Amino acid sequence: MVNSKTKPPAHGPMRVHQILDDLARVDLDNMGLATRLKKIAQTQTPKLERFGKIPLSFVLPDGTSPEYHIHPQGLARDPKTGHLFISAVEILQKHSPDNTRNGKGNGYLFCFDAAGEPLSTISLSAPDDNAFHPGGMVICDGNIYVPMAPYCTTGPSRILRIPLNTLKPLVLFEVPDHIGAVAINPDTNKLHIVSWDSATWYTYSLSGKLLNTCVNPSSDKLGHQDVQILPGADILMTGVLNNKEGGRYFGLDLVEAGTETIKASMRWNKTDYPTSQNRSPFDNPTFTWMDRAGRIFILAAPDSQTGRYRERPFGVYSSALKVKDDRAWSGSLILYELTEAKSSGPHPDEPHYGEYRALLNDARPVICDTILPQLRSRAGLKLPAAVAETLTKSYEQYVRQPIPGIRTEHASPDFSSRIIGLHRRMLHSERYVESRIADPTTGTLDHLHAEMVADLAVKSAGELGYLGIALEIVRIAGHLHDSDRSFPRLMTPNEQADRGDPTAYRHFKARHMQRCVARTLDLISLAREAGARISRELTHDITYIVGRHEIGGRNNGQPHTMSRINPDIDLDELADIVRDADSLGFFLANILAYWGECGRDGQKLAQKIRNMFDRASPSTRQHIIGQVIHSKTHALGVNADLKNPDLCAIRGILIRCTVMGKR
Repeated sequence: MVNSKTKPPAHGPMRVHQILDDLARVDLDNMGLATRLKKIAQTQTPKLERFGKIPLSFVLPDGTSPEYHIHPQGLARDPKTGHLFISAVEILQKHSPDNTRNGKGNGYLFCFDAAGEPLSTISLSAPDDNAFHPGGMVICDGNIYVPMAPYCTTGPSRILRIPLNTLKPLVLFEVPDHIGAVAINPDTNKLHIVSWDSATWYTYSLSGKLLNTCVNPSSDKLGHQDVQILPGADILMTGVLNNKEGGRYFGLDLVEAGTETIKASMRWNKTDYPTSQNRSPFDNPTFTWMDRAGRIFILAAPDSQTGRYRERPFGVYSSALKVKDDRAWSGSLILYELTEAKSSGPHPDEPHYGEYRALLNDARPVICDTILPQLRSRAGLKLPAAVAETLTKSYEQYVRQPIPGIRTEHASPDFSSRIIGLHRRMLHSERYVESRIADPTTGTLDHLHAEMVADLAVKSAGELGYLGIALEIVRIAGHLHDSDRSFPRLMTPNEQADRGDPTAYRHFKARHMQRCVARTLDLISLAREAGARISRELTHDITYIVGRHEIGGRNNGQPHTMSRINPDIDLDELADIVRDADSLGFFLANILAYWGECGRDGQKLAQKIRNMFDRASPSTRQHIIGQVIHSKTHALGVNADLKNPDLCAIRGILIRCTVMGKR
């Protein structure tokens, strides 16, 4: 079933590569990172967990490897290509210990792919240039903004703009101070820049006009080393500080651009998180993001582990310098996960747990088989009595099927029944039914769809030879794939408005998948509270599939993502199965209600049919045609009641968009 040559290693590096591969698919404009950071900052002791590292191979513009010490300064990611950019100084001579005398060096901008392989390098300074020290940088609207300054506390500094399509630096203006980092507010086109160790904050226009100056507003004067612009024009700043006792601390601040207000802060002791150079993780640049499962990851770029200075360093640096050998520069990016401390509560890393739990506790269950009759009578869902009876019986059959227990060390045996039971509780609730009655466009058959997709996915996976835990993964992912729709207040907004625009609808689907992952994490947390046990590995496998249920697994020639609990389980293949079950489930049941949900608009129904049919695999398309259009028992099959105008209209549009292939 899985080619052994494509199996990933079962140890550390595979995890790091999976996380970085997921980063390439994250919509950074809609990731809610600032909100998540503020929530974590409210805990007493947020934690960093080190996942692993990405080896880097630096090359100079002439293709050779650096001989001398490399000091990274800025780290940013191109959202279009996923490439990583690092600004760094090649230190030929260290600055003086009191930071007043400039050293010697060269400034570079290095570009890597997500695996750490070098793609290109450009020089940011000319030979013997006094300003050879780049700083923290950001990428915005196809441009890199980075400062260049002498390697001492004095200025002046040049502010550079580097278009990603040419990588040719352009000097915007000079600032009479050492600038350590620069960010830009895309809404106002104002540059927010900070001096050496972030002592002074400046606001400039792109033309170089000084607009505002203030002192570092953080309570402990954290020395910010790198910056990052987040949606909503928040600036994420990371850095280090020394307290009066001489201990080294590091942390991050979330700042509101324009008001320079600190919205969230976190601090850690270096002794708890030392790097291999005995430095703190945020001494140098970082890049932070939230993945589709709601987890926050931070890439940090420590100094090189090897390397030397070409000339004798100033003062005490000659005795403090430790050179392992004269090999070319080597180093790595370190990957951390940021979470609340485990002691902060039973639900440390679920995005909307509190709100979700409150809604669940407020849910008053109703009898399952009253859902469709109520929708028919009170929501204007005009289904023939025979069709409604068929759907209701199908639903009753699904919910009465026993849920097998999970037999694995990664979860307690009752986990499947607990999490599906919690999801059903909302789908059976008065709140859910009333929301569908009030607004039938939100999905009148979602309760049936969840059961049907889970059942179809298990059957398909079994036919492909999957057994045991793999079947439970697709059962749970299939049941929860649309879980954001279970709570009307947490549903992804603007679905109806976005359906008419293919680009907007793709963005809607991306947000929808992300929110379904968040709701899945909430339900997992609730199941834990109820006494169930589930490992991080199993959580990853389930949320990976939920996070790809609209698009399926990767089909672009890249290696597939394999399960963290069993390397023989191909998660991308399971994601394809759930996607196809989602499409088949729509045509078996939901299409009957969608005609009413879209206001009996033939164009909207045709768009939905094309979307659900075209994304399915060829074999699933044949199943759709055979089990619906050519079926003798389906309401839209060959024996359909064509005297019913609704069924007649649906069947006609379905045939035109599938069998006849009219687009």
